[in-house]
Amino acid sequence: MTKILRKYHCKDVDLLVASAIVLENAMTHKTTLQSRRSNWADPFFDDLLAEVDLAMQSLLGVDSAKNLRAATTEIRRLQEDSLRILALVKVQLDVDFKPDPLRRRALLKELGFGNLRQARNGSQEALIQLLHQFRLTLTPALQQEIVAKGTAADLLETLGQNADALVAQNILQETHKGFRIAQTAERTAAFNALYEKIIGICKVAHAFFKGNRVVQQQFSFSKIVSGLKT
Repeated sequence: MTKILRKYHCKDVDLLVASAIVLENAMTHKTTLQSRRSNWADPFFDDLLAEVDLAMQSLLGVDSAKNLRAATTEIRRLQEDSLRILALVKVQLDVDFKPDPLRRRALLKELGFGNLRQARNGSQEALIQLLHQFRLTLTPALQQEIVAKGTAADLLETLGQNADALVAQNILQETHKGFRIAQTAERTAAFNALYEKIIGICKVAHAFFKGNRVVQQQFSFSKIVSGLKT
């Protein structure tokens, strides 16, 4: 019997997690997507996400699949919240310390903003490193200095809380990725078929959102998979 080879170059579990993220992004932008592609009308994305969930259960078992999806959803929420707050903090640091460029550059470096670009590009590892460095560097004296210039203290405190929460959820995510049921040729064929569907969505959506790099990145399968690695 001919061995069935994977068409995707990532772990099975990362294929499924990334597929779920692509579909959730598609649902966020489904008004635009469905207006340009008739066969994506409801319940297309919902049905495909249900297929991904069943595949997760097949690979990991019901409980681990459920816990993995929950951890991944919480990680995405923490990522979005942290990136939003980081943008607010950075612009205020840029404005408040503009009269002292050396101090402004030193603050941004010490607080970990060197990892911001990678974090914005979806790197979970870069965001964890940034938040961890931010939390460790933000002494009471430094927080007082920044707050005295006008930045709200709760923004700084939330980033510290998100640092701990993101690490905890990442550990849960990696733990539940580890529970795997033995692979079979039938499952490989099914995962290949799923991969083809997801890649098709990514290619078409990427073309639809030409000129909008932020949204296009939400349909970059390779970037999403890369962002799962820590």
